[in-house]
Amino acid sequence: MKLQIRLTLVAFGMVLLFLASFYLTWNLSGGRQVMRPPPRGELCRRVARQASQIFQEGGWEGLASALRFSLFPNRASVLYDLQGREKLHSGFRLPTESALFEETLGRGSLEKFTWTGMELWARVDGKEGPVGVVRIGMFPHNHEDQRWQYAYLMLTSGAVAALVTVCAGMLASHALARPVSELVEATRALARSDFHHRIAPQGWGEVRDLADSFNLMADHLEKTVTSLTEAKDKAERSEAWRRQFLADVSHNLRTPLAAILGWTEALQDGLTPGEEHIHLRNIREETMYVARNVQRLTDWSRWEGQAPQLRLEPFPVSEPLMESLQSLEDAAQNKDMAMELVGLDDEPFVRADRIRLRELFQLLLENAIHHNEPGQKLRVVFTHEGKRLRCTVSDNGPGLPEELRQDLECRVGGGLGLAIAVRLAAAHGGKLEALPGPGTSLSFTLEWISFD
Repeated sequence: MKLQIRLTLVAFGMVLLFLASFYLTWNLSGGRQVMRPPPRGELCRRVARQASQIFQEGGWEGLASALRFSLFPNRASVLYDLQGREKLHSGFRLPTESALFEETLGRGSLEKFTWTGMELWARVDGKEGPVGVVRIGMFPHNHEDQRWQYAYLMLTSGAVAALVTVCAGMLASHALARPVSELVEATRALARSDFHHRIAPQGWGEVRDLADSFNLMADHLEKTVTSLTEAKDKAERSEAWRRQFLADVSHNLRTPLAAILGWTEALQDGLTPGEEHIHLRNIREETMYVARNVQRLTDWSRWEGQAPQLRLEPFPVSEPLMESLQSLEDAAQNKDMAMELVGLDDEPFVRADRIRLRELFQLLLENAIHHNEPGQKLRVVFTHEGKRLRCTVSDNGPGLPEELRQDLECRVGGGLGLAIAVRLAAAHGGKLEALPGPGTSLSFTLEWISFD
């Protein structure tokens, strides 16, 4: 039902309720008794008998004297003859009523009720039949009190009816306005950026449709604001990574380049005779370090929009692992770090890209050696999980920051190497995860080849 029809019906109901309340209150308070005219039929007949008796005894003069002084004094009185002519007029002027005159001659007496009181019409009979009509205006001594009582009852009934109607109207308006009030409150909550506020659809028609539309709009706004917030956070993280990335790249390249320049100048100036082979070895190592970082930058730039291209083949997982450990042997010995390998007794085979897998192991082990204090212990554990082989590289160091643990691809604090490791693990069908526990445990899975 449309809202316009509902409001029309409510207004019509309020009018009917007012009239019904007024009628009920008027009847219960005795309004009908006040309006009901007093029974005066006997008085009218008595006036007729008295007027006829006085006329028979004293004629027209006696009847006129009785009307003036003894029979209803100070009242408007008119005496008509049989032709309707006025024989006597006293008191207030009364309008002519020819129809009532004729009716009185036929009936003998009658009464007429008016707003100001009542009129008595009485036929005057002589010894030989009717001779005229007496008309007397009656003004009861309590007529003023009666009018005030009537007005009081009218006001009281109207006030009670109005009170009942107002109360009912407030209840009806509350039922109609409650959904609108909830909508206003929800709109204010939305203006306060409270996007979780919803309206329970109730009623029917336009109000229910409005509530559904508001909830739909709030859902869209909440999703949009959530997306914008996430995009803003991501942009802030990206900006922070960019600054950190530039600082890391500058440091990773500036330090070895400065060392290469210093050793080259020392060789050129002949400042350290007999130690040329040592400087050349240091220059070679630093040059390889710079080359690795440049290669990682190239890989990251190439993989930013697409996954790494892999050349999959079966091979023992220990081969790329051992190659990585051999290249990092000097760095581990310099920090007095022990290495433990678990799960290689049955020589598990995997299907992967040999070069990329070696790079993945290299990144994880290099990261563990670089970010831990001397004397720590490194473990590489292999376990079977269905058709996948889980590889876990762990240490007993201080562990990763919480932000990096939740998002390993966040380059702030993790370096470019860890971000590339995430991409390489994903390219092999797994996911690089930070396992809970003391120290740092990074795990990923590979396709395992079973020969059973």
